[in-house]
Amino acid sequence: MSDNNSPSTGGPGAGSPSAGLPSNGSSSTHAPAEQPQVDSERQAKESSAKKNPHKRHTARYRARRRAADILYEAESRDIDPVAIVEDRMALSRDESNGVAPIAQYTQDIVRGAAEELDLIDETIARYLSDDWEFHRLPAVDRAILRVGAWELLFNPEIPKATAVVEGVELASQYSTDKAAPYIHAVLDDIAQANSEDNPMVQNFLDPYADEIDPDADGADSDAVDAPDAEELSSFDLDAEAPEANSLAPEGN
Repeated sequence: MSDNNSPSTGGPGAGSPSAGLPSNGSSSTHAPAEQPQVDSERQAKESSAKKNPHKRHTARYRARRRAADILYEAESRDIDPVAIVEDRMALSRDESNGVAPIAQYTQDIVRGAAEELDLIDETIARYLSDDWEFHRLPAVDRAILRVGAWELLFNPEIPKATAVVEGVELASQYSTDKAAPYIHAVLDDIAQANSEDNPMVQNFLDPYADEIDPDADGADSDAVDAPDAEELSSFDLDAEAPEANSLAPEGN
């Protein structure tokens, strides 16, 4: 996923062999008809996330983006996301394939989200508007929400504000204009509900205490804008898999 490549266009099988998700504003994704009201502070943050859509991103942001990409592709193709990770990793060992190695944090997110999918989806659904149904959200939005929810629930090394802001950033770039506000609202509610300051958080997490490791190692800092293997694009080699989908890489 190179930040230097142009976005892919079209639906699965259209144009390039691996058609990517459309960028912000495309009609290919359909946000829910009604959006929840968000306060001015949320709107300001969402607007800020869109001011510079081509800015350089941190290594961890790129890891999140690729994780969302893989989760989206897995759901679109109805296959195990961990299998996609393993396949990409195997292909990346041969440089002639042109496949970027998958960053460790991408692996952590995908494997973690796959293992805890039921809890993650249940949590997201809990904080959606009463008029919405989780399974009717756009697939790209579900993928982004799953990445953010996994970080909020299972990675104590990530500041909750960071997980929320990065989810909004992904939504701003890869979904419709209407997606960022409600994704922000859902992730923010999850973050607040699971804050150590909330007396209800322990009651919610107690059944999963054995699954959440508070001593889990974190990845490299979000503050470090360092190049890594994620700068390479890994989706050009799906020539014989036109059904594959991916988040479109950013333009220059």
